Amino acid sequence: MKRTLFFFLLCVLQFQAEAQTMREVFIAMPDSIEPLLSKNNRMDMIDFMDNHMQARVTNRLDEQSIMDTLTADYVKITLSSSAVMEMKLYDKGKKKVLLLVHTAGAPAKGSELCFYTPDWKPLKAQFGLPSFRSYEASPRESLTDEQIGLLEGLADMELVEMTLSPSDNILTFTPSIGVLNKEDQEKVKPLVKSITMELR
Repeated sequence: MKRTLFFFLLCVLQFQAEAQTMREVFIAMPDSIEPLLSKNNRMDMIDFMDNHMQARVTNRLDEQSIMDTLTADYVKITLSSSAVMEMKLYDKGKKKVLLLVHTAGAPAKGSELCFYTPDWKPLKAQFGLPSFRSYEASPRESLTDEQIGLLEGLADMELVEMTLSPSDNILTFTPSIGVLNKEDQEKVKPLVKSITMELR
């Protein structure tokens, strides 16, 4: 009888862990992951969203941070004028993975990815990133030396902006052309493309 009860409780606890929503994960986020936001900040943001108010709080640097979007498996926070944080819960096999994307910079934006379990245990990278050549929209053979030089300049910087979709498990990679001057940005725009990846 005791063994049956133990396994029943184990199943209940496992179900509860798997049933975590983004709001629960966001509130439980360790301060070390995003030092700008305290737990009170995070709870206030969710309260504001629940009451259909702008989810704006004063962060630890006395600046304004805003929760832009909150769904059952996605959240987007504008941390400051030059930093954004997105998180997505997605299924990988029978387990859930939490993907966190930090994007910083203006006008040139760069992102980094971190992976966690829903209870914030770090995971190794769950997939490889595209090579920079993957962002080139045309074969090298069709390009001029100047165009190839612009692309290689972007590749040297290795700045890529990554964004998550709030409605599905899509991660988009876009090379950041903001590292170039205005004239070169116009020249390189038609030469690069975004890449999408399904999280699974």
